Formats: sequence, C-alpha cells, structure tokens
Amino acid sequence: MSIKDILLVDDNFIARMAIRKLIDKRSWQIDEASSGLDSLKRLREKNYDLIFLDLNMPDLDGVGVLEYLNEQNKMTNVIITTAMVNESNSEEVLGLGARAILTKPVEEEKLNLVIDSLEFEVS
Repeated sequence: MSIKDILLVDDNFIARMAIRKLIDKRSWQIDEASSGLDSLKRLREKNYDLIFLDLNMPDLDGVGVLEYLNEQNKMTNVIITTAMVNESNSEEVLGLGARAILTKPVEEEKLNLVIDSLEFEVS
C-alpha cells in the first residue's frame, strides 16, 4: 500500500496553500478542511492514508481530532503542523498516535524526510 489520499487540515488558508505547494509534486489526491470540525465531516466520509493536521484551531484543535480518530478506530498517519511546539504538546500528540510534528513554516526538506519515511513504512 502506498500513500494516495491526503487530508490537509488547517484553519489558515495561507498555511494550507504553503503545505499544498510542497506536496503537489506528488501524485496524491488532496482534500482540504478549513477547521477541525470540517475535518471530522471528511473523516466520516473517507479514509485517508495521511493527514496533515494543524495543532491549534479555534473550533476543534488537533488534539480533539486525534482523539476522534482514536475513538473511531480510524487512526492513520498523522503529521501535526504547528507554529509553536513544546515538550508538553509534543508528548500529548505523539502519545495520541501522531507520527511526526513539523513546525511552521514547514520546510520542504524536513517534510520530505518525514513523508519518505512514512512511504517506506507503508509500502
């Protein structure tokens, strides 16, 4: 199995476009959600191979989305994106099953390293 279906979740349009620009080179089907609540709707409709998930959103944050994924047994490869990472939130999201944390602005080299390691594991 390889990564094909992606969900990109961020309440900031510019942040979504920045990440999308970095991943558009790959032959993936990319869906977008502009909030944590919007992502839940999409997650009920479709299973994703990879989710880019903003940690800090106003309606439902990344932790809430991770908890939903765990409760529904829909945990998949989740990469958390955040402007500010600290030991406390790192431990929490990794403990909930996130595979990696990338700080914003996301650097292409770091993103590619994380994605390549996931694709290797999924193949």
